[in-house]
Amino acid sequence: MDGLQPQHQEHIGFPRTHFRDTDELAAVYKTWGMDVVQLKAESGDSWTASEPLGDLRVWASSLTGRYSVRTGLPPGTVLVQINSGRHGSRRIGGMELQGSDILAGFAGLGLTGIVDQQDRGTSFVMPLDSVKRASVDLAPGSDRLTRGTSPLIVSNSLSRVAVLCRLSDAAMCLESEHDRLLASSDIVDVLLGALLSPWHGATDTAFRVPTFQRLPIVRRAEEFMRARLGDALTLQDICRAARASQRSVEYAFSTTYQMGPKQYLKALRLNAVWRTLGSRASKTERIKEVARRHGIWHMGHFSDDYYRVFGETPQQTKARRRL
Repeated sequence: MDGLQPQHQEHIGFPRTHFRDTDELAAVYKTWGMDVVQLKAESGDSWTASEPLGDLRVWASSLTGRYSVRTGLPPGTVLVQINSGRHGSRRIGGMELQGSDILAGFAGLGLTGIVDQQDRGTSFVMPLDSVKRASVDLAPGSDRLTRGTSPLIVSNSLSRVAVLCRLSDAAMCLESEHDRLLASSDIVDVLLGALLSPWHGATDTAFRVPTFQRLPIVRRAEEFMRARLGDALTLQDICRAARASQRSVEYAFSTTYQMGPKQYLKALRLNAVWRTLGSRASKTERIKEVARRHGIWHMGHFSDDYYRVFGETPQQTKARRRL
């Protein structure tokens, strides 16, 4: 079972477990708490990696060959699965999945999957109770989506798939527990947005919030965000603080600031970093530390966003204010 020893790959950035046969793959599934009912494989070199991000667990995998596996989801969990860099085909529960599809399965659901040729995918596992609570906070009534006995497939989600791939690959390389929690909050927001999109699509008919309700919603949400810029905040946290549903909060922010609540939170964080870098107190503090202290974990996105907003790099801001 030497293939079960994690191997660090520089171009991927996180430890990976390699396997070449069904025994090794079955052992991997068992470490994830998944019951393997049936497994067939004709494989080449394949690998998988798993990292916890708070209550969220992320699995990345690359399967080469032909695999047929039947598993049962662990009790009290929700599984969301996406594909990336796919060649060949993948069938889950008898349904052919496209590269833009997002698959969700809920606790107790048995899944049969077939992978042919080569597959690069990422799976996310969340506690079922937290998903139910988020559904109630974000979209009252949508928690019924979690009661289904069949997989939920959200189609035409290429942009969400791309964001999830980018965020999860970066998050699995993080070492700081605080950074992992920040990354988890961003990933969970995208996952919940995907899970609730069928509900919003079915109920979104000329949604409006009366004018007299918008400013109180924005004020409560903004006060909450300003007080907790460095914390891992999800859209659910913001909606709960605003005492309004996701659609109400999004509509209130879009009509008030012409941006969504998470975009506004990013703007608050960027401005806080800009003010800190321009102060004398930041002389000895590294830019990365300042960004992290204000809730920013993805340094690649941070540099691009900072330059787009302020027209200069963080290094230039710090150097200019020293003069």
